[in-house]
Amino acid sequence: IRLLWQPPGSLPGELSSRYLLPTYGTVEQTDVALPPAPPLADAVLGDDSFALTQAAQVWHPHLRIPPANLPPLPLERLWQTGGTCGSAPEQFAAPHGAAFSPAGDKLYVADTGNRRVVVYSVDGALEKVITGDPLQEPVDVTVAPDGTLLILDAAAQSIFRLEAGGELTPVPLQTGFYHPRGLDVDTVGNLAVADTGGGRVAIVEPDGTQAGEFGGQGSLLARGQPVDALAGEGVLWAVSAEDGRLWNLNSGGSMTVVQPTGTVDGPQLAELADGRLLVSDPARSTFLLLAAIGEPLGQFAYAGELATPTGIAATRIGDGDVIAVADTRACTLSVWRLAQ
Repeated sequence: IRLLWQPPGSLPGELSSRYLLPTYGTVEQTDVALPPAPPLADAVLGDDSFALTQAAQVWHPHLRIPPANLPPLPLERLWQTGGTCGSAPEQFAAPHGAAFSPAGDKLYVADTGNRRVVVYSVDGALEKVITGDPLQEPVDVTVAPDGTLLILDAAAQSIFRLEAGGELTPVPLQTGFYHPRGLDVDTVGNLAVADTGGGRVAIVEPDGTQAGEFGGQGSLLARGQPVDALAGEGVLWAVSAEDGRLWNLNSGGSMTVVQPTGTVDGPQLAELADGRLLVSDPARSTFLLLAAIGEPLGQFAYAGELATPTGIAATRIGDGDVIAVADTRACTLSVWRLAQ
């Protein structure tokens, strides 16, 4: 028997056969020394208490277990809208991505089933409904540093910019996408696009030029189907739906963090002001708070409040973090304050 093992943050290696010897009689864990863990492959993968797994071409079992027994997050619901699926101004139909404006005073939601983007003030007042013929399946939104709204459309396979006059114009992309599901923008305006069907995360400059990509057909990231990307503080993150893995694309590290699900209603990412991460977990009707290195810290634990949370966004208001959650199946948008 040849057994390969891969501790978090390390490369795959062969487990010595002396740890595979049969035992006779009762054996406790303390009776047999465990093999020493190999050193971290890369310091940016984590530390001694937590580390992502270095991506490698090794077989992964079909059963993947997300982190369990996480402490509940101390949350206070500020407001909620929707709850009945439909096309009226106060209703949603399969909402997905959400984003706050840089100033934190507006909240944008991709109302996918209604082919529109709905704009709210941070206190819950409906401000505007953005529609237009170009929108076929708007799945995610983000706001550029200059305040320009950017809309990712999975069916049109394009990114649309909302101009000052209200027109929707396509970003002149120099690359093509295949049913992309996630979008983010960094502090200088570069876009990170989860090109789901293309099995990659593409980096696109503000003028539409492709500056690079991670993954691609045949890669481990492609097998998991990336559904969102996050241009975080100094690191690019992605989450893949069909294996539920969080990816640090700069280091190649990853770990199973949410329950695997389909790509249409897959998990999404957001970042808090202090660098901590949020990831929605649609299959388990919750969302998780992660440390800046990806370590799971806590989870939403109010039973029955969420059905299929996909879109998630965060902003800093005063000295507190405010989190918005778009629930695709329940057709709701809820906003929560995270206690410090």
